[in-house]
Amino acid sequence: MLLDIDHFKQLNDAHGHVAGDEALKAFAAVVVQHAVQLHPPGRGEPRQCLVGRYGGEEFGVLLSGTSLTQAVEMAERLSRSLQPGSGASAEIAALRGHTASLGVAAFDTRMQGHQEWLTQTDRALYEAKRAGRNRIRISAA
Repeated sequence: MLLDIDHFKQLNDAHGHVAGDEALKAFAAVVVQHAVQLHPPGRGEPRQCLVGRYGGEEFGVLLSGTSLTQAVEMAERLSRSLQPGSGASAEIAALRGHTASLGVAAFDTRMQGHQEWLTQTDRALYEAKRAGRNRIRISAA
């Protein structure tokens, strides 16, 4: 999945780059927390999750050994945790009410390679943003 903090530039402009950096760290911590909940270390079948900053305020999450349904459920939990009044942790508070848009796609062995998966995931992310942000979109392909 690809995730983008909604209206991040406004956060930087209103509160400064130090606050923006703190918000990025807080967002990353929340994403990692949700990914680890989905894939606790040392339980059951081998699964791996990788969370990383993709660029700017975008993050990527790779969830091997995970179904599309499980990935979407994680995205939904993550999105709910960012909503104002969700009993937000200190990490969420650093985001100052900013939500996220998420694009989710499953890798299919019929794909040409990782670039095709990335293109589909990016397309889903931008569909979420065009639809009004603070949404999850799943790649149709």
